[in-house]
Amino acid sequence: MPTFKIAFVFNNTRWVTEGDKIANIAKFFSPDFVLNITVTHTDFTNIPFVNVSALGGITNTVGTTKTVDSQWYEKNITPMFPDYDAIVFVVDPANIPPQQTSVGIMQGKVNKVIQCCIFAINETDHAYINMVDQGNCFELFSEHELCHAFCLIENVPDNTHLYFYSGQNKNAF
Repeated sequence: MPTFKIAFVFNNTRWVTEGDKIANIAKFFSPDFVLNITVTHTDFTNIPFVNVSALGGITNTVGTTKTVDSQWYEKNITPMFPDYDAIVFVVDPANIPPQQTSVGIMQGKVNKVIQCCIFAINETDHAYINMVDQGNCFELFSEHELCHAFCLIENVPDNTHLYFYSGQNKNAF
């Protein structure tokens, strides 16, 4: 079974339940994948954002969203974990620009490391599909973006949106 090195970088965010959430994410992918997860914290301010095209929803509709500038990410975040498979950068609400961002985005691979971002989620937020509670929002969207990352790494079709937006998350890989 594949083993992936994943880093979670929490910016200006420290949650009491952080360890439980990370353990739940690792459990979600087990036994299909083993995740070696490292967690660190940063205190960046004035994080630059750019507009990018992104796929959304079950139909993979192309749209525009804001995300962390990939060059800034490469300069400030990737050097912390240069030999990891993916880094999930958790951006605190104070650093989110006033324009709309997605809840999460997998920005692709830069210098062999997949850049993922999760935006402005509170510790206890939940996500809903058709008024059905899908669980903790941070866990759900971290799993969602990591599914995109693992499809890219494994070079398999990416059906993440098909399954996550239908509430059948575990079938995404």
